Amino acid sequence: MKKEEKVEAEEALCRLFKGGKVKHVGDGIRSDYFRLKIQAADGQPLVITAENKWTVSPIRSFFSLIAKQEEITDIFLGEQEPHLTLQFTSGVLLTIFGVDNLYESWQAGTESQDWLVVACPGGDVAVWSPENEENV
Repeated sequence: MKKEEKVEAEEALCRLFKGGKVKHVGDGIRSDYFRLKIQAADGQPLVITAENKWTVSPIRSFFSLIAKQEEITDIFLGEQEPHLTLQFTSGVLLTIFGVDNLYESWQAGTESQDWLVVACPGGDVAVWSPENEENV
């Protein structure tokens, strides 16, 4: 992952997800898959889909994040690899591993996919934004 890609992706992720709250965990939860529906601070519907291994630390249930209406206080990528980490008000960290040689590991963005950040195969990250948005 190039430094410029990391910076652009983190700016987009922070713009979209900081202050948001997990509203729904859907489509089943497995050790290598889940989908979160998040309401952004401005009310916009957001989605994170993980298609790789993930961890929550300290160990907690996704459902407790929903029940307590915990806010996302930070969202960032790993230094070398596009591992996606969300930090919640309680200090809980949700990390989705971001490297797979054949498949996208995760994608995060608006439900309409106007904004989309993707951990691409091979460890790169890509950002798609609306054409009228020059800067994240």
